[in-house]
Amino acid sequence: MSRAGLRAKADAADGALPGCREPEPLGLRFGVDEFTHWRGAVIAEGLHDPALLNEFRVSRAFITGEGHPLDEDGAEGRWHLYWVDVSDAEIDRAQAGTRHGWYALFWQGDSLVVVYDDARLELARHDRRSWQPAIDHGLGQGLRREWLDFPADDSAGTLA
Repeated sequence: MSRAGLRAKADAADGALPGCREPEPLGLRFGVDEFTHWRGAVIAEGLHDPALLNEFRVSRAFITGEGHPLDEDGAEGRWHLYWVDVSDAEIDRAQAGTRHGWYALFWQGDSLVVVYDDARLELARHDRRSWQPAIDHGLGQGLRREWLDFPADDSAGTLA
């Protein structure tokens, strides 16, 4: 088809080429808006299927050095940490995808949410005394205390 023919079809379709649709705003594509926006940190190895991260807006990644436990059989390797921007519903999906003995955390303002496979704990982000239930839950799942520092910022906490 000629260029003039394409232009005529585009004009007839209010500027859209046949078979094309308007792109969605980035926030809608990823399910994030200003009312439900949470920042979070997720370790890929802590998910049943790390491809779940493809559904989230990833803003940063960090890969640790070797020597971190990967499974209950004693395998060791690197952890792949991802900082994500998610909605409330995506926190629920992250929790559903979290393996036993792992957690993900999310923060917004003064709120901190820690999700394990079997629990969602809502804490005060800047009041470490409120974190004890999440720490106790993690210890009950066999996590080391030093992994329960809940770095609710863009740092890698004790892993860096």
